[in-house]
Amino acid sequence: MNLLLPDAIPADESFWTEVWPRFLQRAPLPPFADESLVFLDAFSKKILLDPALRREGAFAALAHWARRAHLEEYRCHGAATARGLVLHLAPANVDTLFAYSWFTALLCGNLNVVRVSRRSLATIAPLLATLRTLLAEPRFAAVRERTLLVTYEHDDTLTARFSGAAHARLIWGGDETIRTIRALPLPATAIEIAFADRFSLAAFCAAHVAALDSPALTRLAEALFNDAFQFGQKACASPRAVVFTGEPDVCRRASARFWPVLTDVVRQRAAGFGEADGIARLASAMAIAALVPGSRFTSRPADGAPPLVLLLPEWIPAVRALHDGAGLFVEFALPQLEPLAPLLTPRDQTLVAAGYSHGEISAFRAALPSRAVDRIVAPGTALDFDPVAWDGHNLLRQLTREISLPSL
Repeated sequence: MNLLLPDAIPADESFWTEVWPRFLQRAPLPPFADESLVFLDAFSKKILLDPALRREGAFAALAHWARRAHLEEYRCHGAATARGLVLHLAPANVDTLFAYSWFTALLCGNLNVVRVSRRSLATIAPLLATLRTLLAEPRFAAVRERTLLVTYEHDDTLTARFSGAAHARLIWGGDETIRTIRALPLPATAIEIAFADRFSLAAFCAAHVAALDSPALTRLAEALFNDAFQFGQKACASPRAVVFTGEPDVCRRASARFWPVLTDVVRQRAAGFGEADGIARLASAMAIAALVPGSRFTSRPADGAPPLVLLLPEWIPAVRALHDGAGLFVEFALPQLEPLAPLLTPRDQTLVAAGYSHGEISAFRAALPSRAVDRIVAPGTALDFDPVAWDGHNLLRQLTREISLPSL
């Protein structure tokens, strides 16, 4: 095991005999403590004022989110006091998610142990260096003393040791990871929040897309690019299926207009998929097509680059398991938005929707099965992190607790 923050050092036995006991003696901070807000705002400024760091879209998005003015908006969503020690088990597929998870729990006043995947280290190295520099400043001693970022290979013994002291455990990972970690005991009074494998879609009103002028159509394509390609379409909130709703001929016309524009955007933005992604993209498409007679490609760039678009005559649930991201979109059509609702399941997390009235969205939401879809968002905002409504959880409430104070 290596310690990443507040210092970058190997964690030998002295970690457990000296660092860990001292860490456990720290009292939590109050929710939205000034020390936490000033630290996060300083981090935000360091990223946004550094041209090299700011060019990384995921870093810039995190820094924008961590601005004090933005975080103050969440103040009314917390509770009375911190929960205690929060253990975060961060995923490898979304590199910056460790920071959103940690920062949210820090806002709530908690002590934090964050396990980061070794696969993420190269990508997040500039963030860690920036955070390490800030934590070394005397004014941020309160945050430094309550923060441990570690990395280690999958090791149930280490995870169990950290879990044994936790008041809350956040598991950001696939279903198999969740099953494994849930077998490791927590204290009886601790809570656990798990973020499982999820699937996301986009729904576009075909008449709306068909009527867009060229600049507006480009903006829509750029928004879907931001939603889908920032993490190689691996993020749970990244759409992997697109449904056009409306009359069949209008759906065909909207599709024929939209995908070439997205293809141009992908080429301009250099999405960064490698040869292995291309193989995975095609293999997923072929596996899906084999199950659905009448499937055909509506977009298949000659150079093998994304987006690869497979049009299905009907939706099949197997798409969720067979879709491997990497720039593949599964397209299908429906007469209206509302008939999409019964096709969705608790596995579906985010719906990116464009071109619908408030009434259409309300009718769709009312028709949803139990636990299907946690978020309905505008194009370009699928990856925006919101601790008040993420996977159906209000993290600011769950990572704090209320102490009853009846009149005495």
